[in-house]
Amino acid sequence: MNCPHCGAIIDDRARNCIECGRRIEKIKFKEIENIRNKPHLLLKLISFLLPPLGFFFFLIIGGKRNPAAKKTCIKASIFGTLFYIILGALYFLFLLFVLIGIFT
Repeated sequence: MNCPHCGAIIDDRARNCIECGRRIEKIKFKEIENIRNKPHLLLKLISFLLPPLGFFFFLIIGGKRNPAAKKTCIKASIFGTLFYIILGALYFLFLLFVLIGIFT
């Protein structure tokens, strides 16, 4: 194993680096898996702003490899789609009221 601070080769069981003397913190395997499986903010943002792309990500991201990211893609895509439908309906109503106001 290498020291994360100075890069020196140290024993896997060492608590301190023999070169720089700094403490070596062991990261548990489960913590690494949690960090790896944590969905990224960028993935959420892209899936929300561009729902078809989010659905595409949902289809190509393997469920076994990263189930949290797959779930994030589909949820953000659904919310993004609903947001755009509501926004479109409000825009249509706005235009309708503007046109009614012009012709009356």
